[in-house]
Parts: sequence; structure tokens; C-alpha cells
Amino acid sequence: MEPMNTKIPWPGPKPYDEGDWELFFGRDRHVDVIAQKLATERLTLLLGASGSGKTSLIRAGLVPLLRNRRYHPASRGNEGPVLVFRAWGARSKDTLRDLMEQQLDSALDAMAAWHEKYPEQQGAAEDMRELKRILAAYKGKEVVPTIEALAQALANRAPAGQPDGSAQRVPLNLVFDQLEELLRSRDTQSERETGKLGAEILALIGDLYVRDSPLRMLISMRVECVHALRPLERSVVRLSERCHYLEAMNTDDAREVVTLVSESPGVIRVDSDIVEEILKRDPSAGAESSTDLLRLQAVLYALSSHARRRGLPAVDRDVYDGYRATMRGDEDVFQKAFEEWIESAVRGEVDYGGTRQSIEIAEKIRTWTNLTDDDLIGQVRRISTRMAPHLSSSDYKVPKELNNLFRRALGQVMVTLAPEKANSLETVTIDFDFLAPDATAPSVKWGAVGGQAEPAQSDRQTSGTARTHRWSAAKTADVIAACYLLTLQRLEERNILCRTFSARNEIVCELVHDQMGPMLVRWAEKLQGGWWDCVSSLVALSSGHPITAEDDLIRDARFVDLTWCGCTIQPRSDRLTFESAVFERCELRGIVFDHCTFRGVEFNDCNLNGAIFRDCIFDPGLDGTRSVLIRDGRENALKGLLFTGGTMSDVEFRNSIVRQPSIVALELQGDVVFENCAVAQLYASGLEGKEDAKVRIPAGNKAWCCSADEKSFPKLEISKALYAQGSTAEPKDFMPDKLPEGQD
Repeated sequence: MEPMNTKIPWPGPKPYDEGDWELFFGRDRHVDVIAQKLATERLTLLLGASGSGKTSLIRAGLVPLLRNRRYHPASRGNEGPVLVFRAWGARSKDTLRDLMEQQLDSALDAMAAWHEKYPEQQGAAEDMRELKRILAAYKGKEVVPTIEALAQALANRAPAGQPDGSAQRVPLNLVFDQLEELLRSRDTQSERETGKLGAEILALIGDLYVRDSPLRMLISMRVECVHALRPLERSVVRLSERCHYLEAMNTDDAREVVTLVSESPGVIRVDSDIVEEILKRDPSAGAESSTDLLRLQAVLYALSSHARRRGLPAVDRDVYDGYRATMRGDEDVFQKAFEEWIESAVRGEVDYGGTRQSIEIAEKIRTWTNLTDDDLIGQVRRISTRMAPHLSSSDYKVPKELNNLFRRALGQVMVTLAPEKANSLETVTIDFDFLAPDATAPSVKWGAVGGQAEPAQSDRQTSGTARTHRWSAAKTADVIAACYLLTLQRLEERNILCRTFSARNEIVCELVHDQMGPMLVRWAEKLQGGWWDCVSSLVALSSGHPITAEDDLIRDARFVDLTWCGCTIQPRSDRLTFESAVFERCELRGIVFDHCTFRGVEFNDCNLNGAIFRDCIFDPGLDGTRSVLIRDGRENALKGLLFTGGTMSDVEFRNSIVRQPSIVALELQGDVVFENCAVAQLYASGLEGKEDAKVRIPAGNKAWCCSADEKSFPKLEISKALYAQGSTAEPKDFMPDKLPEGQD
């Protein structure tokens, strides 16, 4: 049971927002300096490295300070309103006017959210209504006159709750957060530093700067992108002197922040010895060094969540050791915490402040495909693991245009669905209209190759859910494309990815922070090619594809319509155990089960032609169930099975046509029995084990050409009745020359 009146005070590896300001500590000096600069300078630059906390400082530090100064009943009201422009990649229009109208609407929504949380601050609601009235009057007009009108309207108005005549002439504060998202879009045709919109936004800022309007502006961006602001030097004198640099938080400050947050009422606290343990384990931390805030935030969020799930009010030594006990080997606590964050994105979890567009996308996909929530999670996880290595290089994030990323991450999947189009993979694109409110289904555009617009269909191309629903190759590709868009949205909502636009108006996505890249790649490497990763595949897996189980035990599971031909199933450590598992209608031609244990496993109506069970253990279990039951094998579906090495006990073939099975060089600890089967050319060799353990083909079956070497012949027990009855089936009437003594 979760503790009452306690909350997790850490946002995880994402920025603090306005609603978190009461728990935001450690940056007071920087907030005060920037607020003072805004009061005296028309333009201020906030620069810092990726992950240094610029956005948190603005949203949870500066903006709440300015809002409280203006709206709080106890304040003097001598501060201007603040509008924050952010999420530049979320735009839906191509012109500066449309972009800024969208940004202004979002900024006013944030003002409304502030008033909703603090209803006593009536001035926020009044400012919002006045600004919306002006925006409506200036709808469709140029941006500069619109913003000037907004500034003039509120410059001399006293906020609600303040006495008449108490207001001074206060400026409108405009904050351009993470502006590099717009400015780093290089125009590849002209090789300009910024594209059209980036140049226009800088021209807008320069124009507003030189005008005599009651305005103050703050630009926040990554320090390595500051060169993109050079066009402003034509309007802004001494631009370089207007910078405030936000350095990374040092270890001592980080320790103090965690302590102050833990002392806040109603939160899950973190004991001081655990804080020391975390900082000591952080490879970036030290007595004189900085702390990686993303990694620290991820760990604090994960530990607090772990404590809350256990119904505890604090992260103490017991909670910390319990959390570390769930880790594998030398797994890093920071890596584990970040992986849990990724998994929360995969599952579609969104905390306070996040959008829920992914819910709408997921609902569209479910309606269109009948996929379950678990199916969608499997698709999002599988796609994320294939995107990860293309989003980071040498510890730096790599922006990727969405079609390009789709081709790089999922190109081999598309080739499996359309092998005839392997040479035209670069022409594959996605119809992104699926994100529009009135869209019905996405579409993969294959391009015309030899006059064929869509891939040819074969049931050997699809696997799992796609094969169950009998989707065409084209439909399967479209479903994967839809899940790709859902993946992007879920990762964006958890602050792992962000969207921007190139100068050619292409949608580009990239990691929010460079530091996320290596951790995301390590997470992907653990999962890609794993058992559940392959189970979730909608396309066939073919020869040479290793399938490595993440865990040592797969229990109580049902696998339907898998197409895994020529794959090798192997354990991550010593041995993989299947217990009470069912494989149904699976295409497993040429599959290799290597060092696996089977306990109560069924293969129903599966194609196991050429399957190899190598060094496997067939264990009937304590309840007396068969170790393996292979039944309802259709004709030409159970040919050339090989069991070699390991031990074999209580294996049954039922209602099947079995051709050329071989049982070689293993220990028989129990019977291998055929019931109501037709068995042709069974071969046994090198068998050892219990004396009474037999390969039994009793009456009621049909058998031809069964044989064994001299050592194994006593273990082959075939009913004499089979030799007497003859058969009209192929191959006809061929029996061994000699029967073991005493067999009937």
C-alpha cells in the first residue's frame, strides 16, 4: 500500500515545469541574476551545455518568480507578464506568422494553467483574457505589430488585487526557450546556417529589439549553437556581453539540493547516506567536479518510485539495497534507472505536464488493427531498439529526418516484406497524415518498381499477430509505420526525443540530450534479438537469426503463428527452460533449440521440418505431464527432426506424420512414444540411459524403414502388429529385417 500524503518530488530525466517550482532548489543565484538582467536589458542570452538545466531554471525558477511578483496578492505587482515560447518542433504551419500564433496560444495556455493551480492569483486570468482579446483582433496580421500591441496593452495596467494607480510601466517578458531547435536546421540547398524560419525568427527578435516597445526578451540555447545568433549582431550591440552562462551543478550543490527537497513536506525523502552513495557511484561526480543532472534525476525518481511501491515514506538503506538487488551482475544503477524510464515511455506512461497524443494514436491503431495494448507495447519496444543506434554517435545525438530514420531503423524489416524491392529501399516513405485528427490509417509509399506499387504477398513474410490476422505484406508495413509514429510520440512525451523541422520543412527527430544516447543504445543492445523482441516481430525471422532469451525461464506462455525459419534459440547463460509453454501453428523449419530444457511444452500443428534439438533436456516434471508433446503435425511438417545430445524423457508424438526423425547420441531417461502416427525412416544411434526407457511405436501407428545401430537397437520397440498389417501408404510395405527379441 502506498504511503498517504507523499509524492515523488523528482521529475525524472526531464525538465522541471512551472508546477514544480516549490521543489526546485539550487539555482537561486542564477534565477536572480537573469531576473535582474531582464529588468535592465532588452535582450539576455542564457547559455549552457546539454543537460545543464537551462529549461528547468526557466520553467521552475524564473517564470514562477516573475508570475508571483506580478500576480501574488502580497506582491507589489511591479513585474510584467511573461510568455514562454517552447517546443519549436511541434509546429504545424510553415510561416512565421502561423508559428508565432501557435506559440502565443501555447504561452497563454500555460498562463491559464498557472491560474488554475493558484486561483487566488486573479491577475493571471485577467492578463490571459486581455491578451487573447488582442490576439483575436490581430488575427492574420504581421507578427511585430501583434506583439507590440500585446506589450502596450499590459504595460500600464495594474494586476487584479493591486490598488489603482499602483502599476508602473512594466515590460512584457518574452522567453525563447531552446531556440536552437529552430536555428540548427541547415538549408542543405544553400548551405545557410539556418533555414527560412530560423532566419525569420532572428529577424523578428532583432526588429523587436530596436523598437521602443515595453518588451524584454530572453533567449535560452545550448552554448555550442550560439554561433547561429550572429545575424542578431546587426541589430544588437555587444551581443556577446549579454550572455549568462549556466555551469553544471557541482557535487556539493547537488547534495544540498537533494537534502532541501527531502526536507519539504509531503514528499518521499532520500536519506543522507543514500545521497552520498549515489553521488559516489556517479562517474561524473567528485569533490571538484560536476554532477550529471539527468543521471541523478533518473536515479532519484526510480528509487522514490521503488519506495512508493513498497508503501514506504523514504529511500533508506533497505529500499536502496532492495532496488540494487533487482539489478543484474555489474549493471550500473544509473543505467538501470534510465532503462526504467525508457520502459515507462514504451508503455505510454505520461506524468503531469505531458501531452496525451499518444493515447489518441494508440486508439486509432487499435481500432484499425485489433492489436491489444500488449501488442502495441511490443511493437514500440521493438521499434525503439532499432532506432536507438541511429540517434547517437560518439556520445553525441544525431538528428534524423523521420523517413530517413524509418528506412535506417526498419529497412531490413521492409526488405523482408518486399524482397523484390530491396534495391529501392531509399524510395520508401511514410504518409504522416496519420497524426492528423481526421486521418484513418498510415500508408507506406513503396514507389513504383517495375510497375508494381505494392509488395507481393506470401504467408512466409509475416509472423505472429500479422500472420494470425492474415495481413498482406503491404498492410503489415502500414501497421509497422503506424507503430513507428506511436513510438516517436511516446518517446517524445517522456522527454527522450524531440521533433524539429529542417529548412526544407522535413520533420526531424533527435534525442533531447547527448547524454541519453549511450544509455539508450545499451538498453537496445540488451533487448534486440531477445526472445520477447522476436516474439513481437510482425515479419518472418530467417536463417542465421539468433534468438537469445533475456531470462532463464519462459513459463505459462502461448506462442501463435510465429515464423522463425533457420533461427537458433539459445540461452543468455547456461540453459533456457520452457515450462508449460505452447507453440501453435508456428513455422519453425530448420530451427535450432540449443541447450534448452522442456517441461510440459506442446507443439501443436507446427512445421518443424529440419528442426534440431541440441543438448536439450526433456524433463516430464513433478506433475507427470509430458516434457514435450508434438501433435497434429500435418503432412510434410515433421520431416528430418534431429534430437542430439542431452537427455530425453516422456516425449510424445500424437496424430502426426513424422518422416526421417533421428535420435542420436543422448540419454534416454524415459520413453519417446508415438500415438496414432505414421512414422517413416526413424533412426536411433548412440542411445544410452535407463534400461527400460524406449522409443516406442505401439499398435495403432504405422511405421516404415525404422532402424538403429547395434547399440541402440534394444531401445527401439516397434509392435509386431505393425509388420503384420502392411500399409498402402508411401513408402510401401518396407520393414526391418530383424526385430528385437521379445517385442510384440
